[in-house]
Amino acid sequence: MKHSDPLAHFRFGYCLWLCVALVLQWRTHLRWVRVRGRERELPRLLDWLPMPRLETPGFALVGLALVASLATAAAPAENMAWALLLASATALMYFAQLIELPDVRRKPNTVPVILLLLGLAGLATHGGESERIAWLCLLAVKILVAQIYFSSGLVKLRQAGWRWALAPNLRIILLRYHLRDDSKAALWLAHRPAACRAVAALVLVFELTFWLVIPFPALAWVYLPAGLIFHLGTAGLMRIHYWIYVVPAYFAFVVMR
Repeated sequence: MKHSDPLAHFRFGYCLWLCVALVLQWRTHLRWVRVRGRERELPRLLDWLPMPRLETPGFALVGLALVASLATAAAPAENMAWALLLASATALMYFAQLIELPDVRRKPNTVPVILLLLGLAGLATHGGESERIAWLCLLAVKILVAQIYFSSGLVKLRQAGWRWALAPNLRIILLRYHLRDDSKAALWLAHRPAACRAVAALVLVFELTFWLVIPFPALAWVYLPAGLIFHLGTAGLMRIHYWIYVVPAYFAFVVMR
């Protein structure tokens, strides 16, 4: 890995993070597939192509291949395109089996895409084009992350416009998660209307303006910590663990600014 190669640094951080996260969740995921069996619902790729159903042995094999390919892709080698492409394909298959698991659902949707981008960049990298390809790949990752937040903000605007931040939407959401998970923190915040309005307004502004980090990289020092706080808040209050799969993509904003 070259000291000045931002794409290699991103590949290392992103793949290593995912590899560790999968190892830590391995038993939970395997148990889910074994218990749910053929009752599991599977998604359609691009809402068109049905994903194949894996039984427990096949799921375990795909999971091992995913972990191994991520560990290999994180190695400090010049080109790991084959490992990244394998990781992309196995990640797509692996998470499709877990779409009903609350801690998964749509949260890892960006993972196969980012791994595919890294793999294709590895295949295309050659000679004097390497820096340009690295820049384009990392730019695509940044746009992918920004659209997650922007689309979420747009949904809120379509629901109630800017009044979403002033209406009791966040309080209702918090109470729902309190009833579902017995979250004392969610109940505590829901009982404070002024604080809920302030948090809702900050969340809406954050989601709609995160994309500014792309043309103005210096803003990463503001938006990345804000993103961490946002994800830690949703994890603590609502047990929504998007941070596991989204935060490692933040490395793209750090290695190339």
